[in-house]
Amino acid sequence: ALGFSEVKTCEQARAFIEHMRNNPGLEALFEIPETPHAVRVHPISRDSAEMQQSQVKPAPLEKANIRNAAGSENRQGVVQITGINGESIGCTGYMITLNAIVTAAHCLYGIVTSEDHAYVSNIFIEYFDPNSSNSPSAPRDIAFGTSGEVWIAPTYAGGLDAESDIAIIRSNTSWYDITIYDLVRIYNDTFSDARYNYLYGRGVDGYSGYGAGTLRFEYMYIESYGAYAYYTEAYNHRVCRGDSGGPQFREGGNFTLGHASWFEKAYTGSQLCAKQGGKEWSTRLSSKVDWIEDVLDTDCYYLTGYADPVDYRQCFATW
Repeated sequence: ALGFSEVKTCEQARAFIEHMRNNPGLEALFEIPETPHAVRVHPISRDSAEMQQSQVKPAPLEKANIRNAAGSENRQGVVQITGINGESIGCTGYMITLNAIVTAAHCLYGIVTSEDHAYVSNIFIEYFDPNSSNSPSAPRDIAFGTSGEVWIAPTYAGGLDAESDIAIIRSNTSWYDITIYDLVRIYNDTFSDARYNYLYGRGVDGYSGYGAGTLRFEYMYIESYGAYAYYTEAYNHRVCRGDSGGPQFREGGNFTLGHASWFEKAYTGSQLCAKQGGKEWSTRLSSKVDWIEDVLDTDCYYLTGYADPVDYRQCFATW
């Protein structure tokens, strides 16, 4: 429509942005390359009146644009929690021991009815095994009807509580065909060295509500962080329903920073994904390791990577 197939100049970029802004029904069928955050410029200022107006109507980019994980990026340990006690769960999680998984507390809030703990049955978990011939849309079973226990962090207040939105599922038997090399490692280093990372989730791929059950990833930059939680902002990507509990890996290794908790929704529409520019909150994992050790009767040892000298912790079950 504009007479060029590639955006090579600033003039072409301005023309393209203006064309897309004037034709919100169009969709750009390409991936926007990420640039270092310090020089990344958004077409519309977050503080402008135009951006404020865009929050009350569907964003021009009406799909999650969470990159499909069928690539070389690390995704060891990421699972899909299908069901517990006969109830459908539909959240993401990640393996920290040979029989324990971490996910978001709000995913299991209805199952744990008192004292932050419950005995459960019919645990169904599927693993997006990167070493399997299956695609990211066909995970393999690692628990099919087993019994076990569930814990929710005792500090979790329910709802939008990213600082304590963590739960553990433990099976009475080991996950099927899993080794220590499938487990994630808990990032224990400074967050200033981990602001670029990858979030993985099995949620829907957009506001339409389709695509759940396929593992996707998005490249993210942590805008702000504290001792217990942190957030990114949704621009060239979205966190959507079903991504809750999905782990974030530091760029360059299998070191897990935390997991997806909740996101700011648009005022209208399906509200299945984060709104344009909205905060996407995650629970920081390193602050919960002592609780994990107590619950699982497990030691999470302080270690340092060999290929990548990062301080991390690795948990080992002792049941």
